[in-house]
Amino acid sequence: MKKLLILSLLILNYSSQAFDDLEDGYHERGFKQGMEAYQTGDYETALDVWTTLAEPGILDWHDADVESLYELGKMYLYGIGTEKDINKSFKLILKSAKQGNSNAQFLIGLIYNEGKLKPQDSEKALKWIKEAAEQGNDDAISWLAPKFDLKQDTIPNLNYGEYYALIIGNDNYQNQDLKSLKNAINDANAVAELLRSEYGFKVETLADASREETLKAISKIRKLASKKDNVLIYYAGHGWSNDDTNDGFWLPVDSSMDNEVNWIPNTDIIRSVRRMDAKHVIVVADSCFSGTLTRGVNIVKKESNFIEKIVNKKARTVLTSGGLEPVTDGGSLGHSIFASAFLSILSENQGVLDGSNLFNLLREKVVINSDQTPEYGNIRKTGHDGGDFLFVRQ
Repeated sequence: MKKLLILSLLILNYSSQAFDDLEDGYHERGFKQGMEAYQTGDYETALDVWTTLAEPGILDWHDADVESLYELGKMYLYGIGTEKDINKSFKLILKSAKQGNSNAQFLIGLIYNEGKLKPQDSEKALKWIKEAAEQGNDDAISWLAPKFDLKQDTIPNLNYGEYYALIIGNDNYQNQDLKSLKNAINDANAVAELLRSEYGFKVETLADASREETLKAISKIRKLASKKDNVLIYYAGHGWSNDDTNDGFWLPVDSSMDNEVNWIPNTDIIRSVRRMDAKHVIVVADSCFSGTLTRGVNIVKKESNFIEKIVNKKARTVLTSGGLEPVTDGGSLGHSIFASAFLSILSENQGVLDGSNLFNLLREKVVINSDQTPEYGNIRKTGHDGGDFLFVRQ
């Protein structure tokens, strides 16, 4: 009898472990299938897969998948592939947060902090964001850092150098396999005008640019800027990522999904930035899968003389609108959500705003209003040396 009892316990223990392994594989495979569908625009399949994973299995043979709960919640929150349902989305994201998903915890905190979707509650906002930060969530850690005061109008008397900008907006694609966009040219024109009138940039703007026109313009601005100067390149348009090689591409208007000959690899952008003499260079990319440009950024405590310390240090940085997920072309007032936040912050700034503080302010505006997460970091292998791009209000 005793031997039979021990054997039964061993079988039960083995079965439990087997079910745990099966559950992990089930969640991982299913979530990947949903993400692949989502990234190719097959929102119906993504919705079906994540809905299945967000519920416990028959007889509770598997738990609800926390990642699927979070992604499904965002689809209902932003109305992607389904009608918006704020209450349903909040319940799904909150359930994911309670099960330890730091991204869900951060988003719940932002929702409580903003007070538009749910009554504003600073205590709950701080609680959830702190929980996310304790798990190492970079967004939450940055949010908890002291906020930059855009109304601070003190501008240290330093040699900032000349400012040059190349602004590209692609709406009207020549091949039918790439749908036209709505806001890229509007975004480009608004960014160009703001930089020119309020920040003293010398600006070249390209609308519906081909591969050749884009590369020629990048080469031109590279030659214009000296070692004391600053260069900003802004791109709004289609992008693409190769999942197998982790390579990213900008897609000019003469691109086709059937032929990569006119695609511009991120490696070409990196190579161009590496060859620039300019002191500070920033690439701002509002396109799908633009996150393949970045290497990540360290969060550092900034001293009172931070601007004086970095003004002459070489900087090669990139601000992207959506990491490795598809980004949203639609927005408000004729601008994408990313561009609207970018324009709003630079319009409010009254002094010297560095790129990392711009990013911290922008990220919160974008994350709460869209299913995309901006990123900011050093451009890989371009000679970045601890500086940062500085926007100096004129």
